[in-house]
Amino acid sequence: MNTIDKTGASMGETVTTGPVRETIRTEPVRETVRTQPVYTTGGADPRVRETVRLIASDKVEGTPVRDSAGNKVGTIERVMIDKRSGHVAYAVMSFGGFLGIGQDYMALPWHLLRYNEEIDGYELNIDPERLRGAPRFSGDWANDASITRDWERNVHSYYGVDPYW
Repeated sequence: MNTIDKTGASMGETVTTGPVRETIRTEPVRETVRTQPVYTTGGADPRVRETVRLIASDKVEGTPVRDSAGNKVGTIERVMIDKRSGHVAYAVMSFGGFLGIGQDYMALPWHLLRYNEEIDGYELNIDPERLRGAPRFSGDWANDASITRDWERNVHSYYGVDPYW
């Protein structure tokens, strides 16, 4: 148990409570308060974009996808999440083109990607020929009505992995 002496503490003063720092937003108190240590995981604070095990979706977007040799294959454009189950369904990867012109987009089942700190990106170990023949989005990928459960099943089947559902 930690002891915090709040004597003279002013509104918004930062106080140390063991390994965690917190902001006390109270009127000055003229007593000693005994508290349990405070440990936070960072998951509740919307400003936290990455922890040891978690990463915010906006931080994933724009991350390179590389093969095991470190060669860039593409870039993560979106992470698609199943609204009902909360599972990550797939990542939309862009590749090809120049400055956003002529880019192509494909869905990659999420569990095919592994984050690799050494290459500061997601690693994808798929034969380049297999990747070239992968299903593509037709038309406007962000609003494509052809993206159905059957389409998603075919994408997973193409890569030889079980669907997430």
